[in-house]
Formats: sequence, C-alpha cells, structure tokens
Amino acid sequence: MTENNVEKLHIDQLFDLVRNSSASSMKYLIKASDNELITRDLTDTEDLSYDHWICCIVVKFSGLSVIFSVHFTSRIARQLAGIGTGIKMDELSPRVTHDFMREFCNLTAGTIKDKLRKCNFENPDTTATMLPTQEPSFDTAKLGPTDSQWLMNWFLCHKGQDALICSGKIEVENAKVLSKLSKINDPTILIDDSGEIDFL
Repeated sequence: MTENNVEKLHIDQLFDLVRNSSASSMKYLIKASDNELITRDLTDTEDLSYDHWICCIVVKFSGLSVIFSVHFTSRIARQLAGIGTGIKMDELSPRVTHDFMREFCNLTAGTIKDKLRKCNFENPDTTATMLPTQEPSFDTAKLGPTDSQWLMNWFLCHKGQDALICSGKIEVENAKVLSKLSKINDPTILIDDSGEIDFL
C-alpha cells in the first residue's frame, strides 16, 4: 500500500470516528435507537444556503486538529432539545435550546478526544464551543482534501427526517502522527457505551 493510500485510510478512519461520535452523542441525548437516528451522506450538489445556526468545537492534539461543527435551524434545535429535556417545544427558551446544541458538540468532542487519547495522541486541548470563522463557507459542501486539510459533511437524520448538518474538518500539521491511527479499530480501546460520558 502506498504512502498516500495509507494516509487516506487513516483520514477515512478519522472521519468515521467523527461521524459515529456525533450519532452516538445525539442518540444518548435524545435516547434514540439505532433505527431512529442515522447519518446520511451529503453531496456537493445540495443547497445548504438557508438560515441556520452553527456551533463548532475543536479537539487539538500535537500535530492534528479535529474540528466538529453542527448546523441547525431554531425549529430543529427546539424539536431535539424538547425530546432530550422533556420540555414542551413552546416552553423552551432560546438559551436552553442553544445549551442543548452546545452539549451535543461537547459530547461529540469528548468521544473523539477519548478515542484518540487511547491511540496515544498527546496534548489534548479542546477549544470551547464557538461560531466558526474558517473558510470555506458552510453554505457550500466541499468534500475533497486541500493540502493538509480534509472536510466532510453529512446529515444526521432523526426518524427519517434530515435534522442536522454535521461537518468534520481534519487538519494535519505532522503526517507522521497519522500512524497512531492504526490502533483506532483495536477492540481493546472501544468507547464505553454504558452511559459514562466525558464532559468537556
């Protein structure tokens, strides 16, 4: 296998981790089954230019950064927060709704951080949730690599409806660190599904 193929394999493994972490975090928050909440591929031909909020969090290790973003409308956020909190949608304040989405980002980042630490990545440092300023615009989906950056977007679907648009961006400062990902599918470092969550 060539060096480029090995690098692509590791990047694909990272994207699988980010995508699966987002799904498992939302399932935990709204107590959804595997059948009720799934991910769906997002292509670069779909129109994403509608009013939405964006919540973003960065997990940074030495030589590697993983940026997770979630795009949501106020209506969808209220629906999910209502399910997760048990509060009626029309009684949810904007602050509670946004806190719910921040918690979703925190749980996703915590899951990513935990798995990568078990692959011996060093110096974990998680940036607080924020509004992102990086390019390209989130109104367009670009799925390919650019130098040392990779971007993937996908839908997180609840009960058959496209609920959230999630985005994972991987920045690699030192390609040598990607070799640590050879451990990522080791069954001895699987994430605990018992409900114990690492809050950031």
